[in-house]
Amino acid sequence: MLDAMMLLAFLLFLDQSLAAHKGSNEEICLIEVSKLRYQLQRLQNRFLLGEWQLRNLKKYNPHWIKENTKAEKNEQSTESQPNASHPIAYHHGKYMVKIDLADWNGEKRFATYEKFNISDESDKYRLTFGIYGGNAGDALSGGLRPDVQWSASLNGMQFSTPDQDNDRYLQGSCSQENESGWWFNRCNSANLNGKYYQHGNYTAKNDNGIVWCPWTGWWYSLKFTAMKVRPLYFFPSAGSGDHGNKIGS
Repeated sequence: MLDAMMLLAFLLFLDQSLAAHKGSNEEICLIEVSKLRYQLQRLQNRFLLGEWQLRNLKKYNPHWIKENTKAEKNEQSTESQPNASHPIAYHHGKYMVKIDLADWNGEKRFATYEKFNISDESDKYRLTFGIYGGNAGDALSGGLRPDVQWSASLNGMQFSTPDQDNDRYLQGSCSQENESGWWFNRCNSANLNGKYYQHGNYTAKNDNGIVWCPWTGWWYSLKFTAMKVRPLYFFPSAGSGDHGNKIGS
């Protein structure tokens, strides 16, 4: 009888242990399902955001690209291209830009501008922007000094390239001196498309590095920059995209 009671007690203990183990597995499954639902919701939000942006680009940013072909040297063929081919065209000031910067010591700064606007090809991609925020300094407006702002502010400037001089520098071409395409005034306090000088400080005939003057000056070339544009009104749950920024060694 004693053996039978001990066996029964053992079986009851085993049954309770298995039930507890089963409950633990169910809890783990519920947690995993919850994580999957959260990830699915984030993916859905990202898809909706991308779809919304694409609709707006198609609706508000129609433009044409003219290309010279070798077969037709004296004729210009016009081809309708998706607006994504010119990601810099943002209309109507309904966008905000965040500019991330990093120097060669690992320090990071950022600048934001509301009402960020770049016109289309017919206006030579004119840049306009609104209120500044951040801790990198207002380089796009030329900094805090009024005498520098007069000649360095990029607000209202058209895009320049070495063969398309749209700056206000009458003695030459800022784009040719900097060997880059960018928005230039008579000079500039910001050029994120300059020459990539390693280790920061550099010497050259012109201040043609990757420059954000209010933070590091004209003669320091930054290690990392990123310009991220989003609508002023967006889905917060879609994330900021900051997790994708990785500064190389």
